[in-house]
Amino acid sequence: MKTLSYNLLLALLSISFNVAAAPVTVSATADTTITRSVDIPSPAGASTVLYSINFGGFESYPLIKFDLSSFASSVVQGNGVLSLTYLGFLGTPSQDINVSTVKNSWNEATSTYSNFNPISNTDVLQSTLSVNVSGLTQGIDKINFMIPNATLQDWISNPATNNGLLLDPTSGRDIYFYSKESAFAPTLTFDVAPVPEPETYAMMLLGLGLIGLTARRKQV
Repeated sequence: MKTLSYNLLLALLSISFNVAAAPVTVSATADTTITRSVDIPSPAGASTVLYSINFGGFESYPLIKFDLSSFASSVVQGNGVLSLTYLGFLGTPSQDINVSTVKNSWNEATSTYSNFNPISNTDVLQSTLSVNVSGLTQGIDKINFMIPNATLQDWISNPATNNGLLLDPTSGRDIYFYSKESAFAPTLTFDVAPVPEPETYAMMLLGLGLIGLTARRKQV
């Protein structure tokens, strides 16, 4: 009888605490380049290229968005990773790139530099990376940016805040990435755990109660 009770207790606790995080990867649902350059199509939402350029009069800023609505009942564990596939460069193979959240909504089919200023529409700086693509292989190698846990959880808990990310090249010349219109869409990877159901809390409390009862019986 004691063995049966002990096994039941272990079963209840294992079910109660079985909310381990699992990694997920989602592809961009929208992306474009906001640019001053007349050499880059505007709007650029249909382009297979995301242009990250810091050069007088030709500044270009990639915009990327991910749909996280399917994770409405999830809790993000740790930080996430924005991953872009390397396409090429012009001038110098290095850039310093800031990644910021975007304050206002945008449409890849209509947004241009004249109607969506990339700097005034961005919010708190989230990540900075010194990118050097020397020796990288086109279509193979990735550039990864850390996206804070708080940002991802906010997007899941408050979908209206999810206007995506903007890459702001602060130094260097031209580095190009593949867009979602190519075979190498930008991705966002993070760990999520489901929010425990009320029944899970009930089983956990029952298991803990059995522990207390067992301990009391041993003392008697």
